[in-house]
Amino acid sequence: MPARGPSPLSVVQVEQVRAELDAGRTPMVWFTPAAVGVDAGRSAKVVSLTEPYEGDFIQVRPTGSHDALSFSTSELTMDKPARRRKPPAEPAKPTPKPAAPPTDELLVVRERPTRKPTAPKAVEAPPPPPSPPKERPKGRAKQPAPVTVTLSSTTDGEWTVEVQAGSRRAVRPQPVSAGSVAAAARALGGDIEDAIDSVLTAARTRQQARVAQLEADLAAARQALTELSD
Repeated sequence: MPARGPSPLSVVQVEQVRAELDAGRTPMVWFTPAAVGVDAGRSAKVVSLTEPYEGDFIQVRPTGSHDALSFSTSELTMDKPARRRKPPAEPAKPTPKPAAPPTDELLVVRERPTRKPTAPKAVEAPPPPPSPPKERPKGRAKQPAPVTVTLSSTTDGEWTVEVQAGSRRAVRPQPVSAGSVAAAARALGGDIEDAIDSVLTAARTRQQARVAQLEADLAAARQALTELSD
């Protein structure tokens, strides 16, 4: 008995399609063998129905297409076609083995087995040279102690200098000339120069008075010597 084909859209089904379109849905239909220009069994969505319901009044958009086409009720159906079964794959034919070349019955050549290559003897590497001894990190250099330089003067204008490194006396008191002290005071300037200059001025005044006194004593001694010579 031949298989029955899909049923075309009935009046009831057309009304059902119109109700779904009014509800904002796009019902699915399939093409029958009567459809012109498309394959039977292909699906489509109904986008609108034109009035009157005569001729190609059903606007559909085939699956995979962006164009809307017009069809009649005989070219569309709501019967979903059954899936086509794939034909069973044919079993793979066994590959025929190549025929062995004919062998001469009088002469058979036998191949000698290949010899495995002899592994080369390992050459002993010379021992690595001894690494030089690592130098120990040197300690931090000892920081020098702070140095204190002291200048001292007497009432007669004599000066001495003393140097002390930290708590240790580095240089004992030694005499230094007044000229060197005056030069150092001019180099330092400021209050240091004023303080040392006042001491030098006072010592200079005392020495001038002493010189005047010695000159007077010398003059008196010479007068006495002259008188004793007459």
